[in-house]
Amino acid sequence: MPTRINADQAAIFFDYLAYLWLKGPVDVDDLIKSLWTREIAGSNLDLAEVLDLHFKQLSSEEDTWLANENYINSIYSYVPNRYVPPYASIYLDRERTLWGSISKETLKYYNALELDFNSNTSSYPQVKAPDHIGVEFAFMAELLNASNSSDAINLATEFLNRHLLQWVPNYLEDLRKKLSSPYWISGANLCELLLNSILK
Repeated sequence: MPTRINADQAAIFFDYLAYLWLKGPVDVDDLIKSLWTREIAGSNLDLAEVLDLHFKQLSSEEDTWLANENYINSIYSYVPNRYVPPYASIYLDRERTLWGSISKETLKYYNALELDFNSNTSSYPQVKAPDHIGVEFAFMAELLNASNSSDAINLATEFLNRHLLQWVPNYLEDLRKKLSSPYWISGANLCELLLNSILK
């Protein structure tokens, strides 16, 4: 049975996963690792151990190179036979196109929190639509950081159940088939742990 994760812990995890999918592992230095691990360790040592094991997958230059290579070729940019599109539209929209009904529905969630998609993603040129997994994770972190608001928790629960759980498990399965980096396999497992442990 998965470890239960409260809203504050989930916000930290979603924040990290958003960072990972938007920036890749190249900027995950020791300071960032220690900050995220310390934040989690303050409330749940078991989860801190899971996160620490994940970070250990970047322990050598070769591991870091492979993690970055997997990110560039399979997540950041389109490389034939390698790319795993990190967009809900590809998994939920019959036409499998960006800026269709799924992108627009996702944008409505962001608008409910008065988040400006364009200004918040302008420094991430790889993000082509609001249903990018990194943007959705950042949205969840934002909602859960406002956990003192029952409206925010209700919206997070709805977004998780009606949206994220409808496509992210299939995306993670595809990702595991294409990527060879233990860091990314671990990241997919971490993501699955999080989705199965909160707000059900």
